[in-house]
Amino acid sequence: MNELRIVGRCVRSQIGCWSARHCCFQARYDHVFSIALGVFGSRRKAHRWLARSAVGVGRQAPCRMLCTSTGYADVHGELLRMDHGMYA
Repeated sequence: MNELRIVGRCVRSQIGCWSARHCCFQARYDHVFSIALGVFGSRRKAHRWLARSAVGVGRQAPCRMLCTSTGYADVHGELLRMDHGMYA
């Protein structure tokens, strides 16, 4: 769980409600949220960290960065650094 990995394919929903971009975002969010839950210890704190600007990711809201693979890697890396006690 502490390494960057492919979570799943980004494909269209069978019912056609979600775009491929949203499916990618959701898969990335779910993966990052599971790590944040371990780092922060509660769902509320994990959600709050993902929604508010964070210094370690350029003072952006981490959840807004998950639309791109680079942003996803940056957020993932920041959570791993926090998990190991290395704060920005």
